[in-house]
Amino acid sequence: MVPELAEDYAAFLKVDLTKELSAATESVEDMLTRLEEFQSLIQMVEADGFQAVNTLTTEILGKKDELKQLGDRIDGLECLVTRVKGDMDKLESLLNTAEAEANASDGAPLLKALGSLFTKKPVVDIAGPSRTGQSSTFTSPDLFSADKVFTSPPESTLQQSE
Repeated sequence: MVPELAEDYAAFLKVDLTKELSAATESVEDMLTRLEEFQSLIQMVEADGFQAVNTLTTEILGKKDELKQLGDRIDGLECLVTRVKGDMDKLESLLNTAEAEANASDGAPLLKALGSLFTKKPVVDIAGPSRTGQSSTFTSPDLFSADKVFTSPPESTLQQSE
């Protein structure tokens, strides 16, 4: 009985690790295979990425002169807008001054003319002496000229657009 009991315990303690380790070994091998595939994929992406960066860098450097010209044109347009705004401010100021002078000098003669309609006194000069004394000549400020800014495009540009 003791030998049988000893054999039973010995059979119980005998463990076949190959079955249990084979599943773990397969899992590790599968994981290594996937890691190798992932590494090769990363290497391909890096190679393509460097090639794309080199290509794009070359294209960007090729467009550098065009971008510089475009920037210069934009700067020129900003200067033009600033100049036109300044000219418009000058004209608006002159217009406001002229309107103020016209309103100040027109008020009295107009009232005299309207008053004469209802009275029997004849009015000889509607404008009156005050208007001729205040008349001043208009001097135009130096304004923007489109001919100075916009020139005809070169012939090569015209031929390319046709």
